[in-house]
Amino acid sequence: MTVAMKPDDHNVIFVGGTNLYRSTDGITTNTKTEWIGGYRKQNPITAETYPNSHADFHGLLFNPSNANTAFAINDGGIQKTDSVLANQSPDPVPWNMVSRYQTLQYNFVAIDPVAGQNNFFGGAPDNGCYFRIEENAQPDEHFRLGGGD
Repeated sequence: MTVAMKPDDHNVIFVGGTNLYRSTDGITTNTKTEWIGGYRKQNPITAETYPNSHADFHGLLFNPSNANTAFAINDGGIQKTDSVLANQSPDPVPWNMVSRYQTLQYNFVAIDPVAGQNNFFGGAPDNGCYFRIEENAQPDEHFRLGGGD
């Protein structure tokens, strides 16, 4: 779980756990609190997530030179927004995945036994199974095969 305050406005508070929420009135009411990341609130059973987001938030950091730019850190990696106060519909804040930054921790890994090959298959908690085959991959790229736990 994480709690963060917007550096230039102490009334804007972010609370994250499985989901990420933003309050613009210092959490004094629930009318100015919005869901801005994590599992889709309409149907959490399907494990569908907010666009370009992931569940299980561990931190929210702000760009020191522009407090509207934020980085969400969670089990799916890092996402960035340049509009942390955006209020678009239906998903208020536009997040973009920080690409080519892998944060998975594997429970198991199978590595290609052929010398010189960088192929692997692995299972990551909460993130499913991933596969990398060198002929189809860019450097450091892997593909999700599916699953959750």
